[in-house]
Amino acid sequence: MTLSLNKETYNFLPCEIDVVDWDLENIFRGKKKSLQDTITEGDKYYRDFAELIMSEFKDYLNEPVGEFLYFLKTNPQIEHSILYKDFLQKDYGDGKYCRFSVKHKEFVDTKGIYAFCVDNNIEQPVYIGRTFTSFKKRVNSGSGYGVIYADNCYYGVQDTNCRINHKINEVWDRVSFFIYPMALKENKEIKRVEEELIQKYTPEWNL
Repeated sequence: MTLSLNKETYNFLPCEIDVVDWDLENIFRGKKKSLQDTITEGDKYYRDFAELIMSEFKDYLNEPVGEFLYFLKTNPQIEHSILYKDFLQKDYGDGKYCRFSVKHKEFVDTKGIYAFCVDNNIEQPVYIGRTFTSFKKRVNSGSGYGVIYADNCYYGVQDTNCRINHKINEVWDRVSFFIYPMALKENKEIKRVEEELIQKYTPEWNL
């Protein structure tokens, strides 16, 4: 895949993407922190729900917050059941996710620019991003796109991983991944190239 900026061209390398599971639901359910600790010790945002929960759901205070929210979700007839969504990321906290990793025999441990494409449309990436560490860490590690954990789903956590993973899940059998290694470049140069490529190609998944 070749992308260009003015007279500069960037030849991206195809990188194997291995999707091992998809359509995973209710990931938020795995959060073990108690409901009481969440509304008393957590983000101030959650404390705003304390009065309602103490009044209507006091019997659940010692339950894991994830199980409590799942209870509300699966019992829509209960008054205030919609409250579960307020604890989660607005658009993707209750989404469907996949598990995947990327592999490359030579450059996966290198920093640089990466891109996702759909249906082999290499002229129009759907997402362009950068990593100052390595492609493997950005995707495969516990803080990457490849696996969504319960904590990722809750309010106050940056939504990028959930958002991109959710979108990949929707096209998991049609997505491809490309990398442009920039191991010898300074981070400010990587950032410049990423921003200018996004400005030119306006990928659909970039906000």
